[in-house]
Amino acid sequence: MLKVVPTEKTYEASIFAEKLGVSSSTLRNYKSQFAKAGVTFRNHKGKTIYTENDLLLFNKMLNLHKQGGKTIKDCVLTVLSVQDSQDSTQDNQDSMDNIKDNQDSFQEYAITFKQYEDIIKRLEIQEQELQKYKAQIERRDRQVTELMRQMQELRKQTCRKRAWRMFWKN
Repeated sequence: MLKVVPTEKTYEASIFAEKLGVSSSTLRNYKSQFAKAGVTFRNHKGKTIYTENDLLLFNKMLNLHKQGGKTIKDCVLTVLSVQDSQDSTQDNQDSMDNIKDNQDSFQEYAITFKQYEDIIKRLEIQEQELQKYKAQIERRDRQVTELMRQMQELRKQTCRKRAWRMFWKN
């Protein structure tokens, strides 16, 4: 049986609470505040599993709360709004990177397209030259055919003269 190995470091609730420096019941309270704000946490066999990303979120919330003046709920909402704006900024950066990649690709295609246009122009010139040569060959073939007809006519005429000479000589 294959076992899925997580790529991100995960923590059980007790270890996660220890890393945050809070009790398990306080962690449950924080988790419920995040859950009310729409954050979901992974579960494994009925137990909540926390990730490194969750640890960052909780630490940011705790640091904001330690600065004073805000409730846990307000701190959670502030951290999530900052996280959303950072995600949005990252998405914008990713979009800009994609645009730059697309511009680079477009420039490469434009260069390739230009090369194809040059090739097509050269082929058109070669096609014109080929048509010119073909016309010259056809003209030459007509001349050769005409010369052969003239030669056959001359041969016929010379053969007739001989035939009369032969007749009179006998």
